[in-house]
Amino acid sequence: RHADALAAYERCLALLALGGLGDSARAANVERGRATLLARTGRFDEARAALARADELRRRELPAGHPDQRD
Repeated sequence: RHADALAAYERCLALLALGGLGDSARAANVERGRATLLARTGRFDEARAALARADELRRRELPAGHPDQRD
């Protein structure tokens, strides 16, 4: 049910954006999960882009010593 899972990730990102959290650490966590799913389904370019966005959001939104910075 990869398609259903991907739709759920995308819906979550849309809801975060509507709530003003589209560029938050919370969105970074959703993007990371989305990237994992995309990689598992062979969509590697999209997975790289999602992972890069997650990394950028984490670097910007979390303090340097935060445990999520080590992922």
